[in-house]
Amino acid sequence: TVYLDRVGDASVEKELCAALAESVGKIEVAGDDETALVKREKQSAMIAALFNLRSDAVEKVRLLAQIIDLADATALIQGQDRGVSPLADMLDVATLKASLALWGSEIPDEELRALYEAIVRGMDRVLALLSKDTSGDKTKLKKVKAANECKQKYVLFVLATYTEESQLDNTSAKYAEEASIGAIRDPINLFSSQRQLTSLPAVVALQKSKPALHDLLKIFMDG
Repeated sequence: TVYLDRVGDASVEKELCAALAESVGKIEVAGDDETALVKREKQSAMIAALFNLRSDAVEKVRLLAQIIDLADATALIQGQDRGVSPLADMLDVATLKASLALWGSEIPDEELRALYEAIVRGMDRVLALLSKDTSGDKTKLKKVKAANECKQKYVLFVLATYTEESQLDNTSAKYAEEASIGAIRDPINLFSSQRQLTSLPAVVALQKSKPALHDLLKIFMDG
C-alpha cells in the first residue's frame, strides 16, 4: 500500500486504492468459526492500512464504510469504556463528526449516506449478537440501549442526506419508516436529535405512503 504514493498521479492513486479495497472486500469468508474470524480480521486490517495511509476525505469515508462492513460485530459494540475498541469509539457521533471535519473538503451527501448506512448495518449486527448472548453479561442492557441509540442517530443522518423530494426512493422510505418507529418507541431519550424528524422530506412523504404511521409520529413528537 505504501507504493500508491509513488504513482505520481492523484487520480490513478485513487483508482488503484479503490480497486485494491474492493478486491479485498470481495473475498468471501464462510462460517463463524475461529478461522473465519481471523480471515475477516485480516481483511479489515488490510483496508484499515489503506485508510490510515490515504488523506483524501472521500477515500477515507469509503474505506471506513468498508472497514465497518467487514468488522466483527464485537468490534462495534457501543456502551463500553473508551479504548476497548477503537472502531467502536470512532462511531461515537461527536468523534466521527470531528474526524470528518478534520479530513476536510466537501464530502458529497451520497458518500456520507453510504457511510451512515454501513454504521446502521453494523448496529443491526451488534443487536443480533447481543440478542443471542446468554453469558450473563451485566452490561448487556446498557450495550443494547447504546446500540439502539447509535442506530437511530445514524438513521436520522441517512435521512438528512435526502434534501430534495426528487431524491426520495425506496431506500429513503425504508429509513423514514424505521426512524419513525424508533422515535415513537423512545420519543424522550433522543428528543434533541429527533425533534426535526417530521420536517425531513423522506418523513414528510410518509403522509402519503404511511399516513397512520405519520399521524402517530406527529402525536408523539408534537404532542
